[in-house]
Amino acid sequence: MSIMKKQLTGLRYFPKKGKGLVFLSPSVHAMFTIVNDYLTQYDSEELPDRPYFYNERATLSLLAGGIWKSDQSNLVLEEYCSPKVGESGNYRGRFDVWFRTADKSCSCEAKQIYTSGSVFTEGHADEIIRVLRSQSDQALRCVEDHMKEWRIDYALGMVFVIPHLRSRHRPKAASLVSRLLERLDTRLERFCRTQKYYCLRASYFPGRHFAKADKAQSHHSAWYPGFVTLIAGKEMPGISN
Repeated sequence: MSIMKKQLTGLRYFPKKGKGLVFLSPSVHAMFTIVNDYLTQYDSEELPDRPYFYNERATLSLLAGGIWKSDQSNLVLEEYCSPKVGESGNYRGRFDVWFRTADKSCSCEAKQIYTSGSVFTEGHADEIIRVLRSQSDQALRCVEDHMKEWRIDYALGMVFVIPHLRSRHRPKAASLVSRLLERLDTRLERFCRTQKYYCLRASYFPGRHFAKADKAQSHHSAWYPGFVTLIAGKEMPGISN
């Protein structure tokens, strides 16, 4: 594995001493394998096709596929209807995803955020953490009164971060992505340490995307070198982190 791949593709857990979401590691690595397979078959310089580019549902399906693929006993439901708890009361709505992996049942709410990789600031990182916390809190609010009844072990928030660059940024693309990850990691560590959450940051930026500029997906010459998956849950009694 190249140094670039070691730096830009991989998993980190927060806080640094916490391993609350380590059970998701096989599923995330399987998701990386699925993305690799997709890129090998459908992505080209003439017609780039990045499966994480499209929208939240498409990217979430990659993780769902990773969950299915990592163990034949795993289960997943996406976009299913069930009673939910909102700030203004109960209603019937859609849950983004429920899954069971490593004998742990998880209910999750997800969002996808597109951001500029060339001008990614601490303020952008703070906004992403705000959305991550919001999704985590929403997931917990919807199942908190039924966790035992529904056999839910974890209520999790999830944010897919899709940075874009311009072709002219190719010579420094790796350093720009590294800076983005560093700023996210700094904010994640502080967030988890001060607010009592546990987080997983999974980044996927394959080295071949930095070898040469592609012609992008005709969206103003934007270039999508990879993506970041953030997953967070609130520390709760009885859960080991």
